[in-house]
Amino acid sequence: MRKRRYIGIAVVSGLGLILTLVAVGGPTFLAGSPQCSTLGRRPGDGPLLGGTTTTVAGAQSVARFPVPTPDDQAANPANLTHTWVDDQRNVALAFAGEAR
Repeated sequence: MRKRRYIGIAVVSGLGLILTLVAVGGPTFLAGSPQCSTLGRRPGDGPLLGGTTTTVAGAQSVARFPVPTPDDQAANPANLTHTWVDDQRNVALAFAGEAR
C-alpha cells in the first residue's frame, strides 16, 4: 500500500514539474513549425544566448577564424539578413529565402 502511495506521489510530482516547465518555457511548436523558447533571451541575442548582431567581418574578428558563407542560391552573401556572434566565439548566420 505504501509503495503505491509513493509511486502515485512521484507521478503527480513529475507531471506537475513537466506542466510547470511547459508553462514557463512556452510551447516549442506553433502551427506545426518549431519555435525557439525566448526564456532568458534579450532582444538582439538572435539564436545565440548573449549574442550580438554584427557583420560577417565583425564576426570573423571576434571569433578569430574565417566565417565561410555558402555558395548556394538559397544561402549566399547577397541574401544574408543577420549575423550574430557571442563571447564564446560562436557565429550564426541567417539568410532570407524560401524553404524548398
